[in-house]
Amino acid sequence: MSNNIADDLKKLAMAGLGAAALVTEKSMAWIDELSKKGEETSQNAQPIIDDLAKKGADAFEKGKVIGSDLKDKLTRAFTDCADQMQQMDVNEVKDSMEGMTDDTLSELKAHLESVMDLRKSQSDEAQETPEE
Repeated sequence: MSNNIADDLKKLAMAGLGAAALVTEKSMAWIDELSKKGEETSQNAQPIIDDLAKKGADAFEKGKVIGSDLKDKLTRAFTDCADQMQQMDVNEVKDSMEGMTDDTLSELKAHLESVMDLRKSQSDEAQETPEE
């Protein structure tokens, strides 16, 4: 569900950028057509074309900044959501431990210690392996 929102927002931003580029392109074609008909000379049209090209480039740059900001905000939102979900999982484990017997808790403790030992040995091995 979260990816759909991000994809939709990305599509919306890209549509806006596409629209700005299309308007610039169509305007330049229209001015070129007027120039050919003699209603505008090429010299008079060039500053207008340059101005439209600059506005199109500016709009594209603004779109990139907005897209980057949107990406950052979505990343933070998804990270916060993942952190909250992880905390919920921790709380569920804590809650389920409330009703465990001492024997079950001892077994769980032994299992956790073996998992932690395994991770530590894997971490130590990774540090000892030279990078190629």
